[in-house]
Amino acid sequence: MYNRIEAIRNKPPKPPNHLPAGRVRSGQRSVPNSCQIVYHEAMRVRRADRPFDRISAYKIRESLDRLSHERAVVASIAAYRKDRWGYYPNQLVGCTSEDKVLRLKQVPGNIARRLGGDLIPAIEALGCEGIPDLDVLSFADSIKPRVKRLIDDCETVRTTGRLYNKRQTKRLGSCAVLCDEALNIADEAVLFCRSHRVL
Repeated sequence: MYNRIEAIRNKPPKPPNHLPAGRVRSGQRSVPNSCQIVYHEAMRVRRADRPFDRISAYKIRESLDRLSHERAVVASIAAYRKDRWGYYPNQLVGCTSEDKVLRLKQVPGNIARRLGGDLIPAIEALGCEGIPDLDVLSFADSIKPRVKRLIDDCETVRTTGRLYNKRQTKRLGSCAVLCDEALNIADEAVLFCRSHRVL
């Protein structure tokens, strides 16, 4: 008994907790990265560490699938909030009833990460699939302004504050709009690939 108490007293102090992924320390506060930082960092990592050197069209289709999943998450949370007693928690997509607010907060960053890490680099690398470079450049230039606006909108939604009561309902609608615009961009990319017969 005595040895156990002594062991507890002499136990070395616990190391400090690590910051959660995607956060940086600013002074004494932990601040989540902005959507612009997430987007550009995901693009930098893709180009530097995992560039598309052979095939990239499959990643465009995968981006569409993952963005569709984000839209399904938002839709299931909205349905759960609308009819809490008729909508069972196990019908929620990608979250539980306890962490649905946290999951909703992640949607703007997930969209930015998917666009910067997969969709835009994959579009820029479509020349590896045999599509003429001029067509690829023209298509990429046509959607990049829309992507930039969408990332700015993601950041606006991310920084709207805590998700309580009316704000959560507003955030649900905003996240749905973000997902719809991201899906429209990904749909256009898929159609571009199909028109050149690489998907």
